[in-house]
Amino acid sequence: MPDTPTNPVATAPQPPKRDVLYDANLDIDHQAEQAARQADDARLQSVASGELQFHKTTVKSRADDFAVELYVFEPPQGVQVRGALVWLYGGIHDRFGVNYYPFIREAASKGIAVVAPEYRGAKGYGPHYYDAMDYGGREVDDALAAADFIAARTGLESSKLGVLGFSHGGLISLLAAARDPDRFSVVVASVPVTNLVLRMAYKGPAYAALFEQNPAIGGPVHERTAEYVRRSPLYQVGNLRARVQVHLATNDDDVEYLEASSLGNALRVHLADRADVRVYQDPPGGHFFNRRVDLETLARDDTEQQTQAWNATWSWIEAALAAAPGKAESP
Repeated sequence: MPDTPTNPVATAPQPPKRDVLYDANLDIDHQAEQAARQADDARLQSVASGELQFHKTTVKSRADDFAVELYVFEPPQGVQVRGALVWLYGGIHDRFGVNYYPFIREAASKGIAVVAPEYRGAKGYGPHYYDAMDYGGREVDDALAAADFIAARTGLESSKLGVLGFSHGGLISLLAAARDPDRFSVVVASVPVTNLVLRMAYKGPAYAALFEQNPAIGGPVHERTAEYVRRSPLYQVGNLRARVQVHLATNDDDVEYLEASSLGNALRVHLADRADVRVYQDPPGGHFFNRRVDLETLARDDTEQQTQAWNATWSWIEAALAAAPGKAESP
C-alpha cells in the first residue's frame, strides 16, 4: 500500500495562484510599482532625447473627473505631423513601458504623433488609480479623452487619427472606435480580447469571478449578459466605420484562437474591404509575437512574423492617411 501522508494539508490541492493582471483585489506594493514606473519614465526621457519630442501630461476622462496620465510622443522639431495614433498597451493592471518605444520611434519617423493613455487600473500611480479599473467600460472613455487631446494638440481632423492596441488594449481600441465612430479613420488591434461571454466560459470560474465581483459589471454572464456584450468588441462590429486591421495568432494562450477567430469572421462579413484580418500560424512568442524587444538595447527582436506584422501595420495606417486627406465624412 502507498505510504499515508503525514501532513495531508500540505499535500492537498492548492488554490490557483491569484493573477496580478486580472485581480483588482490583489495586494501589491504600490510604492515599489511607482518607483519602477518613474525609473521607466526617466529612461524614456533619456532615450527619446534627440530622436523625438516626449513629455507627460494629464487629461480629464470623458466619463468623469478621473485624471488620465498621458505619454505624448511627437516627431522631431521641423518634421510635419501627418497623423496621430492613440496607443493602448496590453494588459490590465499593467502600464505603458519602454518595450513599446522602438515601434513608437518608427511612428515618429513617419511623421505620426503618438499619445499613450494610462487608462484607469494601471499600476505605478497608487491604489486610487489601480482600484479604478473598469474592464471595457470607463477605460474606453479614458482612451477617447486621449484622442480628443492629441487632436486638439496637433490640429488634425479625425480622418488623420487612428487607434492601435494590444490584447486588452486591442479590446479598448475596437470599443473606442465603435463607441465614437467618427473619431478615428483607422484601427489596428493586435491579439485583441474579443468576446467576454465566451471568455468567461473557457477561462473558468476563478477567472470569471474577477468580473462578477467588479461593481461596474455587477454579476455573472447569465445575470448580466447585456453588460458583457456591451464590453465585447465582437458585438460592436456593426458600429465600426473606420478601416480595421486585426492580427491574430493561432498559438495565443491568452486570447485563444477559439475566441479571436470569431472577430475575424465578423469583420470580413460586416466591413468587407474596410477590414484586413491577419492570422499568423504559431508565431514565436504567441500572444506577444509582435511585441518582441531587446530591453537592454531597446531594439526590435524581429522574427519573420513580427516583421510581417509591423510592415502590414504601417502600410494599413499609411493607406488610411492617404485615403482621407480631409475631414472624415459622415455616413
